[in-house]
Amino acid sequence: MGQSKRKTLLRHARQRALERFGIDFTTEKLSRMVAAINGGKFPLLFKQSNRVAVYKAKIEGKSPTVLYDKVRKCIITFLPEEK
Repeated sequence: MGQSKRKTLLRHARQRALERFGIDFTTEKLSRMVAAINGGKFPLLFKQSNRVAVYKAKIEGKSPTVLYDKVRKCIITFLPEEK
């Protein structure tokens, strides 16, 4: 049987963080980011849907825009920096 959707989303988010920001996210770092999102530490930019919200994060001197899945309680992806 295949991986769970949550694991697939987490793997995707880690790949995008590495390729777009050069940050290697461990499970612990992602968990801290989720805790910061849930704790109101990062500003909400807008809600994309009932399930997905867009936040401006701060990590390792960078400010990535992240998509967060509130149902699965995980970061979906890191959007590319705007030029």
